[in-house]
Amino acid sequence: MNAQFTAQLCSKVFDNAAALASAATKSFVKLLKWIEESTERGAWLAGPDYSLADIAATPYMVRLEILQPTPMWDDKPGVAKWCERIKSRPSYETTITRWLRPQDIARYEKMADPWADVSQHLAALE
Repeated sequence: MNAQFTAQLCSKVFDNAAALASAATKSFVKLLKWIEESTERGAWLAGPDYSLADIAATPYMVRLEILQPTPMWDDKPGVAKWCERIKSRPSYETTITRWLRPQDIARYEKMADPWADVSQHLAALE
């Protein structure tokens, strides 16, 4: 492989990665806003009872917590309280806590703090 081709390939990969990261950030912002707004009306996302909406949102929040950009919801107390309610359910222990292996979490603990990149993507959305 020649150096010019390698440089072009790397440029495309990094440009694509940046676009994907920006799109992911936008999706997570939308999810957090929806959770916050939903919890203003009640404890759960689609009404007074735990539902498929809560089940569907849980893996995304688990991933966010593992990736550690928790400042994304520092100003959203409903999100934090909803996460606490989700984690207190027996099904969370069965389906998330027992399912995630230590090595699944460890690989993210070794990552650099993503907040600098995430905050740049958030700033670009405003």
